[in-house]
Amino acid sequence: MLSHKILGQGQLIMILHGLFGCSDNWQTFAKTLSISHQVILADLRNHGENKHKPTMDLEVMAEDVLELLESLNSSNILLIGHSLGGKVAMTLAQNKKSYRYISRLMILDIAPRSYNISSKDNLFKSLQSIDLRTLVHRKDAEIILQNFEIELKERQFLLKNLIRNTCQPMTTTYKWKCNLNVIINSYDTLVRAIDISMPISIPTTFVKGNLSNYMQHNDIEMIHQLCQNVRIITIENAGHWLHIDSPIALNNIIINF
Repeated sequence: MLSHKILGQGQLIMILHGLFGCSDNWQTFAKTLSISHQVILADLRNHGENKHKPTMDLEVMAEDVLELLESLNSSNILLIGHSLGGKVAMTLAQNKKSYRYISRLMILDIAPRSYNISSKDNLFKSLQSIDLRTLVHRKDAEIILQNFEIELKERQFLLKNLIRNTCQPMTTTYKWKCNLNVIINSYDTLVRAIDISMPISIPTTFVKGNLSNYMQHNDIEMIHQLCQNVRIITIENAGHWLHIDSPIALNNIIINF
């Protein structure tokens, strides 16, 4: 079963993070929501505290989340998915079994279409250039990412996956908390288009950051083909990481939904 955290009491909200993220990335935002709701923060397959597995695609990741929902045995859940988590959430919502648990769906800054596989080539190369066998200081890893022109905020985000290797306590060594190579090798399956021949009938809201290019005007038609009951909202002055750039605006949208 997926690693997860539960905060607060009340109507249930489950949040699925994005690529190279984890439940901890949403904890600060979730604490505000947990004042009036119960918030479940799940780690997706091969991310966070989960054991590493050799296979990874949207279908198996959706099955993981369904298994977690079945174990919680709660209904009327608002499922929120950000970026990759949004792709997983859309895939899950195409499975009618999930309707026993999910009553509403919110997709944050990702569209159902396919995305350019090569767009992450530089990012992946930068991460794979970090030699864990010789890495002594975390700062050295950041310098490598900086040399690949990875921006500061993204460097800090990515390096949360780099942790001390407690299996070798007498030496200063590091390891990847996420299953880095499997994620990279599976990326082409994670960014493919959602099959619009399997429509989603539960009420759905897509939320876009106006400074982000992850959702574009051309995506609107496909969104309406996939979702039978949908609205699209744009948050001003927000990029891809809506919960960091505009947490109050995103919180209000969630509460009103």
